[in-house]
Amino acid sequence: MNEFQFEKLIREAAHKEKTNIPEDFNIMLKDTLNKLPEKEARKDGASGRMAGRRILTAAAVAAMLFVLLPNVSPSIAYAMEKLPVIGSVVKVITVRNYTHSDEHNDLNAAQPEIQEATAGEQQLNADVKAYVDELVQRFNDNAMDEGYYGLDVSYEVLTDNDRWFALRVNGCQVMASGYEFSRCYNIDKTTGKYVKLADLFKEGSDYVAAIEKDIFAQMKARMASDANLTYWMEDDAEFHVDYDALITRDGAFYIDKDGRLVVCFDEYDVAPGAMGAQSFTVSREAIAGLLR
Repeated sequence: MNEFQFEKLIREAAHKEKTNIPEDFNIMLKDTLNKLPEKEARKDGASGRMAGRRILTAAAVAAMLFVLLPNVSPSIAYAMEKLPVIGSVVKVITVRNYTHSDEHNDLNAAQPEIQEATAGEQQLNADVKAYVDELVQRFNDNAMDEGYYGLDVSYEVLTDNDRWFALRVNGCQVMASGYEFSRCYNIDKTTGKYVKLADLFKEGSDYVAAIEKDIFAQMKARMASDANLTYWMEDDAEFHVDYDALITRDGAFYIDKDGRLVVCFDEYDVAPGAMGAQSFTVSREAIAGLLR
């Protein structure tokens, strides 16, 4: 595909969809253009240096647009997906934004999707879509005529290396107070499999107890080093926490860039709301003998 075919593809996609360019995109573009040098290399410099500077300047602008355009318009995102070299660069795009705003309610929810997906990634995409749809429906069901209700849903790629891909969908709900929550999704790139927590461990192993023990040790260490921290331990009579259920629920973990297991808890799950959402990187030693 040459540059003229690429331009035609993008123009056709843009004509298919009327898209309001986000204000932050305009600001970012203007900021980048303002930073470009007004003058090229010195007149007495070598022509190669001047050409090099022009190329670098053009590359900087092109790189910025290459990253931002797919997230401005779903049609452009799908058009860019057709480019042979893009699959390995634009891995996850926003395929839909749900927005609503009135006097008492605000919604901003982004639905991510893995492009050129394997079978495992297609299942991940389906689960992510179902989860975002569920959150949007929850917003619609709870929309208020008085007071205030806000819901923000975003996402981030936590890991993307030769072995693991991990995506997290983050949510923040605001009513009388704020509430942070998340759900994680993992792909083993060596198998293409969409991985759940049980898939990491030998069948019949008591991996949940081993994870709990390690997390409790970390909680105690954190509280010992900071008197302002409070965790609701397994023996807390006032705030009983079902750690088994929290650890094994869907989306409660991800694999980090170093291949370590990270367990995530939503706000209020294991600690007061002032401490926010919590996460714990499980030590390799705690689960080494239990892994597949």
